[in-house]
Amino acid sequence: MLGLQIQTFNVEVCYVVKKGQVLAMLETYNVQSQLCQNDANLHRARANLASQQSALIEAEATLKRYQILIKSDAISRQELEQQQAKARAARAGGGAGGECGNRPGAGTA
Repeated sequence: MLGLQIQTFNVEVCYVVKKGQVLAMLETYNVQSQLCQNDANLHRARANLASQQSALIEAEATLKRYQILIKSDAISRQELEQQQAKARAARAGGGAGGECGNRPGAGTA
């Protein structure tokens, strides 16, 4: 809670206070602003993950079709290898979820 400013004091110097009594209220604008920014970042990350997962599904489906087509010489070996590279790139791009993607509360700092 570094950098927060006191908005109001609820007690004066030398007042007797009780356990649990609110002594002061902190200004929350910066915290709320940071929370909104983190929420926007989380939504962007989720959208990016969904896009990468979709690209992975498409790349793997196309690769399966190419593996069938190569057996009948309907495509060249180079085309198959290019699609294999695309599928590998899609897998490396985070299509599997990543280490934080499935963690409850990830990104909600």
